[in-house]
Amino acid sequence: MPAVPSVDVTSPGVDWVPITLSGDNIDLTSASGPTGGIIARSLYVETGGVVKFDSLAGQARGPTMGNNSYLLCNVKLIYSSGNGTTASGIWAIL
Repeated sequence: MPAVPSVDVTSPGVDWVPITLSGDNIDLTSASGPTGGIIARSLYVETGGVVKFDSLAGQARGPTMGNNSYLLCNVKLIYSSGNGTTASGIWAIL
């Protein structure tokens, strides 16, 4: 993934990255993760369901999202499908 400039998380996104859920939770703060260590400003969900995540504030959350919806919260970790996430087609907005 190309380097993404360090920007204020309150500004609009600079890129979208698809999140592929597997057996492991997706740590967006990890440099080896899908976003290269950049937290998500928000998430986009193509197919609705529960999106279990840890917010930038460190709180575990699990709202039920509809199809084609946005989760407007800074996200640092997305739980795997085996750990509570049932939604799919998740994109991290950086």
